[in-house]
Amino acid sequence: MESFINQTLKGVSRTHQIDLLEKYRTIKKEDILAAFQKYFMPLFDPASSVAVVVTPSGKVQSVVDELTGLGFHVTQKELP
Repeated sequence: MESFINQTLKGVSRTHQIDLLEKYRTIKKEDILAAFQKYFMPLFDPASSVAVVVTPSGKVQSVVDELTGLGFHVTQKELP
C-alpha cells in the first residue's frame, strides 16, 4: 500500500527505497564531518548564536563559568 501511495501521490519510483540505500552507501565519514562542520558547528559559535540554559540554582555558577569560558556573554535571570 505504501509503495502505491509513494508512486501515485508522491511521484517516486517503485525502487525509491533501494535507490536511497544505494545513495547512502556512497556517503563517507569525511562527508559527514564536513557537513557537521559547515552546518552544525556555527550553531555553537558564541559570535553568532544565543544559548538559553535552565538549570537548578545549585549549578548556576558552574554553567556560567563553562559558558563564559567558551566565549559566551552570560546574563543570569532567576525565574519566579
